[in-house]
Amino acid sequence: MTTVTRSVRYLALFALLCCVAICGEAHAADADLQQYSRVAATVEAACGANPLTSSQLLPVDGKQITADNNAAGKAPVNRSLKQLADYATCVRCMFTGACAGVNLRTAKALQVDGTGGNVATAAAGTIVASAARGGTTLPTTPSPHGVTTADSPVLGFCSYSYFGSYSFVGGYNCDSISTLATGTVQIKLGSAPSNYLKCAAVGGGFFNSGATYVSEASANAPVAGKLPITVHIRNMSGAAADGGFSVIVFCGA
Repeated sequence: MTTVTRSVRYLALFALLCCVAICGEAHAADADLQQYSRVAATVEAACGANPLTSSQLLPVDGKQITADNNAAGKAPVNRSLKQLADYATCVRCMFTGACAGVNLRTAKALQVDGTGGNVATAAAGTIVASAARGGTTLPTTPSPHGVTTADSPVLGFCSYSYFGSYSFVGGYNCDSISTLATGTVQIKLGSAPSNYLKCAAVGGGFFNSGATYVSEASANAPVAGKLPITVHIRNMSGAAADGGFSVIVFCGA
């Protein structure tokens, strides 16, 4: 037997032994691991900790890496691995509410753009959706009941009383009011959509000084970023008359 042949056989035998050793380790791998069962109180503590400043200890060069042994010269990794597991569990539990003992957590703002991964620009305390289903031709895009889109929330609602002059009672996204003529006023909302032709305004009486009603409320072209709504008020005879009213406005995005 030549030296070369003998060397090849030794190499083959060594490779076989390595394969057996590796395969044997793989089949028995779980026996060398330990289960870390998360505890609600620990996960809740992780949820409440500041993830940017809370303790997260990692090994340093020159130390012996261990699982839990924290003797001198050793660097255990399980402490940080358990912290990471608690953080991951916290993220799931705080949004789904599926973990007893772990509180649901609020979000500062929520923005859904249909893409994901972009930097959010939603203001604190707001929910912003990007899908738009409003239109100016029939049929508009169908939208199932209960679905929130960019054009489904109300743009504004404003209520005014009238006792010799108009006074603002309350509302949302209301900017100003001006009298154009007897029975005709113009209110402005604090913002405007990209296309005011997608808007619908509905008016009704409110704190009237007499028997009056809103015969028409219509959106006009935005002025300086604000949406004007012209409101026509009539008495029971159909004549122009001043009176309290309320208007609610929806606009397609």
